[in-house]
Amino acid sequence: MKTLRGFTGVAFFVCTALLGPLSCSNSTDDGNNTNTNPTTETNGLSASYPSDLAVTSPFTSGEVVEGLVRLNSRAQATPNPDEEFKGYFERIDELETRITATDPTACGFGIGVFRPIPAATCYGPSISYTNHPDWAPPDDPSLLDDNLPPGDLGIWDELEANTNEPCVVAKVNSLMAEVQSKVDMAVDLVSSMLCVAKVTGADTLPVEGESKDLTTTLQDGLTATDTPFTISAATIERQADTSDGFKSFLSEVSGSAEAPTFDQATQTIVTSVHLKHIPTSDDNSTYRGRLWMTVSGGTFGPGAKCGGQSAKMVATSILYSKDANGRLLYRLQRASYCSDTANPFDANNALDASKKDPDPDGWVDNFVDSTFDISVSDSTGVISYAWQAGTGDSHARVFLSELSAASDGGRTGCGYFGFGPDVTRADIGSIDGMICNWAGPHNDHTPQALVQRQCVDFDTTNKIWTSNQSNLAVEYGPVNACAVDVADAADFDGRTVLANQLAPIAEMNADVTPPAKPSSL
Repeated sequence: MKTLRGFTGVAFFVCTALLGPLSCSNSTDDGNNTNTNPTTETNGLSASYPSDLAVTSPFTSGEVVEGLVRLNSRAQATPNPDEEFKGYFERIDELETRITATDPTACGFGIGVFRPIPAATCYGPSISYTNHPDWAPPDDPSLLDDNLPPGDLGIWDELEANTNEPCVVAKVNSLMAEVQSKVDMAVDLVSSMLCVAKVTGADTLPVEGESKDLTTTLQDGLTATDTPFTISAATIERQADTSDGFKSFLSEVSGSAEAPTFDQATQTIVTSVHLKHIPTSDDNSTYRGRLWMTVSGGTFGPGAKCGGQSAKMVATSILYSKDANGRLLYRLQRASYCSDTANPFDANNALDASKKDPDPDGWVDNFVDSTFDISVSDSTGVISYAWQAGTGDSHARVFLSELSAASDGGRTGCGYFGFGPDVTRADIGSIDGMICNWAGPHNDHTPQALVQRQCVDFDTTNKIWTSNQSNLAVEYGPVNACAVDVADAADFDGRTVLANQLAPIAEMNADVTPPAKPSSL
């Protein structure tokens, strides 16, 4: 496979279970850090937990945070970097401090499950058009001059207007923010349980067949730290050894909290978190596992797809493994549901994409399926990030990239965007091509052998991301032919000429192949 200048930001970056610093960069990391096994040996429960399970955008890792905060301060009177731009190492330091704490006041955490989601207006905006070239009688005359709905146009502007970030940077940070808030709470709950167990002297691993009940202990600890969370159950179980002879631990925490929802009304949210972790080496440097969780009871997003109401539950599943060669393979799934009592998981505790609304257990919108194949020694690897906006959509939207590091210690690369198969398909995460007219008159959903491409470079001096125009291939016309010229007498949001400058899909296929899905536990 040809080496592509890797693009670190076309999917969320999930750094799981003892993944070393080389998988992400921090403000002091020069790209050559060799510490690949941060552990929490001072907590006796460490073997049951991936101590650095965190979900962050690669664009907010380490020194990138400083640049993004400065960029966003141009457009925001009071930017909040802790909410939107917490980097991977900032997050891991927070978790490490909590798990190894000796002071019970360190065991609490903040509830940010409904933190505001930063928008990326450069990606898929709603635009007005006149005299659409694909309109023809006897079509409804109102469709000749109308609007294209948001979310369908891909990369519409090279840069995000408010921040001057490359559009792929802005969009990935936006995609990341909503999922991060949910997973952060899951990880915070489990890490707080380990913290309280340690400071109370209960941090001894259960023996095979034993389950340790830490419900009262955890509740007392959270109450003492003024963490507004009511615990209904908290346990760590040593399950039977796996068929290949490894220990297996299952941590489960459930509870509720009062929190502002999407519309800022205060409601009781309920969360249920499950973490199955299997260390495959004595020092927990190789492993496999799954985290699965639900958050329900609030209103999730402004949509009205659930009988005129917003979704009532969000579910997430992360399957991960790391081998002796330092290869990390993981798959993250996430979706929204109309029922707060839905059972979204299959027999392996992965989200079941085949369960679709109006099935009571079916998802209603934004089904995410992303797969990562990363080397922890140098951060290189392949990322595929796909999401399907609605159950009736013909295709998923997909970002695909291959990672590499720049010679100066910065980050550089190219990411591709296009449309791919439905999330129920085994090949979800691949790109079939570009659908240029998704929602306009006489739209044709047959993907053309084209993709969008945006290359970016991280400026290590100014600590900002820049768009590399020499490889830019994002412009197209939102019509079946992917191009509009002046003879069409059409106007798309003030643009009368839109050339087809997309990249041939053959160029993408020559450079990157979607990563294989990890095997279930």
